[in-house]
Amino acid sequence: MDSTYNYLHEAATTQFLLLPAELNAGKANRALKASDVPFLVVQSHDAEGTNHYYLFEKFDALEALYEASSDTPLPEVLQLARRAPLKVLDAFTPVAEAPAQCMVLDDGLTIRFYDRSLPPGDQRHGEATRGGEGILGEPDMPSQYALTASFPDRVQLAQTYSLYVGITADEYAQGGATLLLEEKLEAGSEVEVMVSARKGFELEGSHEKTLVFLPSGEPQPLQFKLTATDPGRGDIRVYAYHLGQPLGAITLKPEVQPLERAAFPAVDAQHRQGIERISLHQPDLTLIILEERKGTRLNFKMFLTGRNPELELNYKRFDSPEIRRDPTAFITEFYHQVEKLSTRKPYNPEITAQRLAAMGARLYNELFPEDLRQLLWRLQDQITSVLIQADEPWIPWEMCRLVGRENGRVVEGPYLCEKFALTRWIPSIEMRSRLGLNRMALVVPRDAGLPNVKAERDYLLNLNSRARGVERITAGYSEVREAMARGEYDAWHFSGHGGFHAKDVDHTLIVLENEEPLRVEDLNGITENVGITHPLVFLNACQVGRADLGLTGLGGWAQRFLKVGASAFIGAYWLIQDKPAYLFTTYFYDNLLKQQLSIGEATRQARLSIKALGTPDWLAYTVYANPLAKVEI
Repeated sequence: MDSTYNYLHEAATTQFLLLPAELNAGKANRALKASDVPFLVVQSHDAEGTNHYYLFEKFDALEALYEASSDTPLPEVLQLARRAPLKVLDAFTPVAEAPAQCMVLDDGLTIRFYDRSLPPGDQRHGEATRGGEGILGEPDMPSQYALTASFPDRVQLAQTYSLYVGITADEYAQGGATLLLEEKLEAGSEVEVMVSARKGFELEGSHEKTLVFLPSGEPQPLQFKLTATDPGRGDIRVYAYHLGQPLGAITLKPEVQPLERAAFPAVDAQHRQGIERISLHQPDLTLIILEERKGTRLNFKMFLTGRNPELELNYKRFDSPEIRRDPTAFITEFYHQVEKLSTRKPYNPEITAQRLAAMGARLYNELFPEDLRQLLWRLQDQITSVLIQADEPWIPWEMCRLVGRENGRVVEGPYLCEKFALTRWIPSIEMRSRLGLNRMALVVPRDAGLPNVKAERDYLLNLNSRARGVERITAGYSEVREAMARGEYDAWHFSGHGGFHAKDVDHTLIVLENEEPLRVEDLNGITENVGITHPLVFLNACQVGRADLGLTGLGGWAQRFLKVGASAFIGAYWLIQDKPAYLFTTYFYDNLLKQQLSIGEATRQARLSIKALGTPDWLAYTVYANPLAKVEI
């Protein structure tokens, strides 16, 4: 090793492909073939969450993948259980103290690889192994793209730095997620990039800029300026959209050091996130809502885009008023007040409707800025479908109620979910435009003690036909986990009890037989295979639609199911009554399957069908999906 290299961060290389162990052989094979690096590193994690790294030469890995079927798990193909993981060392470990090979982590963020046997030049600028790309043939692979973001890992307080965001044809770089783009974006395609400084930074100038593909297929990177405002770990989010649909997202966690401690140069770190395929079938309006914090202050950046170019809405920006209360405490009390309306004695449907209307109008007035409220009031009869993409976990946007002015008087309109085929989504997760309900898993505890749960069970079992299978899963903890692990069902429906856990959102549960809880955290490990078929998931139980902040980001049933691959999630924000819950189910599936409506419109009409019952339940449901998605026939 060249003696000029004193520390591992100087000597280590980035010339390797890092893939998660959760991939199957087919995806890993495509990723490795598309790369031009000589090594493969597979990252896995144990039950305690500790990461382990396994090293392979590219040629050897390709040979093993060539012999395996495409759906074989990567750890099985590469026999990780028989290999010793690499030792992991800090980036500032002296080279003289390093073993022959090791992984190099800089504050847990920047991953490099060190090999003592490589010449100094190959450590920094490695070449691809000869012949590796030709093993499996198919030389004319379609181009792949990745969103990239370059920003320093460590910065000084009160200093301004450049964030560069671009798109590259090499999606399989270090630290990148593997999300394939099936069709190449054409030259001239526009990709909207939005940057949200959520913590520790303040963004100068525009939050949103446009990347335009050049004839070469890769655009010039965009530059954003951010000033470090608060010491500690920052939080910067980079989102990419095309025609209103999310392509990918990157989370950056740079360390902001006080001036007296920042006696080191800032070193750029490259972050990459694969870009997923897109759908040209877009809702009439897409509202993107990004959380932004400046010190202790919180507000939402809102971007509105319209499918109809005559509306002249292309990610038009609006700023919400500042959020001055703890949002978790506020929304918890909000739901509590809704639930009190359902249980008050004597029950008065008219007063309940008026109180709900006031609560919805309050949400709308306090969260939406005046100019956006005026715009939505004018547009309400020109649009039918709306998608809300929000990276915050608290607000029931569906329940916001349109309010406007006519002839100098305040006029109340419908709720957003009443007027529009409205759904929501999480910007950083791939969104799918098709639903499959060919094989449905039905989970109904026999001891739920709810009379209409049995009627709901029978209704769903009657959906069984030659074209659509409905299979009842024994509602035991082990049986449900085993069924999820098989990854065979493209729809899951649960009917019974549930509950939100305020102290830890990932303890939010549905209740199985013998009062055994199934919690959000149970959807980890082999149960993640439930997402292989991209199912529609409907948890018809109390409070399971709520979200909050988890250990490292958004938490809750919706976030977890979508994260592992679900195409849609439906759940209730608050306590729901037995009969309205049953009726909503029947109307929803009738609309979706028999009337062949989109999931957004099927939900809207199901709400309206039970509204006449006079309870708040018709507003209780949240739906995460592409609002225009339909069941494939």
